[in-house]
Amino acid sequence: MVGSLRKVVRNTARAGGMNLATNRSRQLFATSEKQRLQDLRASHNQCINELFPTPRGVVAYAVTADGNDGSKEFSQLRQQAQAHGHFDSHDAQDIRGCPPNERSGWETVRATVYEGFSNGVIVLEQETISSDLESYEQELRWFGERNALLLLVRAETKSKRSPRSPLRWLDSRGIGWRQIAAQVLLITAVTALMVTLLVNDPSL
Repeated sequence: MVGSLRKVVRNTARAGGMNLATNRSRQLFATSEKQRLQDLRASHNQCINELFPTPRGVVAYAVTADGNDGSKEFSQLRQQAQAHGHFDSHDAQDIRGCPPNERSGWETVRATVYEGFSNGVIVLEQETISSDLESYEQELRWFGERNALLLLVRAETKSKRSPRSPLRWLDSRGIGWRQIAAQVLLITAVTALMVTLLVNDPSL
């Protein structure tokens, strides 16, 4: 019986290790994806700045908690726009929690770019647009195709939420902290059972 328990513990630990390795590899993949998107955005912006070297008007866009007027964030965005050699042409704001295609403020950003009233957008970080990397890339390419700037105060790989984003991304596909915790609890329970049996019956 002890041999069987040891086999269970060994197999469970191996499965837990595989999940941890999988999570780690996917985290690294998400980080490399952020670097790729950062390079793509930098390339787009460089080409646009070379085509249009004069200062350009960009929309300052913020996503805030309900009840927050965003004045502090907008001030930071305006300062950063000027630091990049551009100016704030409009402000747009949404409440946190909605995807980009359901945000009226983000639709305003797109409309001002599409209609030629602004030449791009500046946001605090990538997650302001979307925490989903595929969705973010779609928006990035939409701006690039229209020779519109997409400026970030904090680059994709510098985002304060970057370490947690891959875990949210993993969890949305059924692999994340809950699965790791379940594996750890199972290993702990089986080990405790084995120790109890050995204490109660040393002859096993």
